[in-house]
Amino acid sequence: MNTRTYLRRSAPLAACLLLATPPGHAQNPASASDATQLDTVTVTGEKLGRSIADTATSVNVTSGLDMQREGDQDLYDLLRRVGNTASTGFGDFSIRGISNTGAYSNSRAQPVATIFVDGVALDSTAQQAGALSAFDVEQVEILRGPQSTSQGRNSLAGAIVMRSREPETQPDFYVRGELGSRGYT
Repeated sequence: MNTRTYLRRSAPLAACLLLATPPGHAQNPASASDATQLDTVTVTGEKLGRSIADTATSVNVTSGLDMQREGDQDLYDLLRRVGNTASTGFGDFSIRGISNTGAYSNSRAQPVATIFVDGVALDSTAQQAGALSAFDVEQVEILRGPQSTSQGRNSLAGAIVMRSREPETQPDFYVRGELGSRGYT
């Protein structure tokens, strides 16, 4: 390619670069005020109420609306979707490959992953009873890794913190139902 061909092909590109707005300058002053402001996600599982950006723990925070959009019926549906967690239901789940029942499973075993519902730790019987519905949940935090310092001795694998929706002063209602036919379970 000779010099003339090169200049003829690069001249339109140079003109576009000269007419372009420099980076960082808004073309319309009103567009700066139209920026979308995101809500701050607060992690309460560490007992300090930090934003997710200031939290050093590996944590997944899911809102109740996200669970509703995904069709989660209970906590175990969420655990099937979140990375580094797994669940077979009926109180059996694992965080980072460590089962909540520990190295062995018997009736006297203490869980190594604690589930908190509105600040109350559930024992192994309550975890297996399946009272972990996604109905009326505000936020679920899954803290992965040892949480014994902040959550107690039964949080070696991690902790799950569920928070219910706060009561509101305005009357409202929420209904969830299921329909099925021929063998629907």
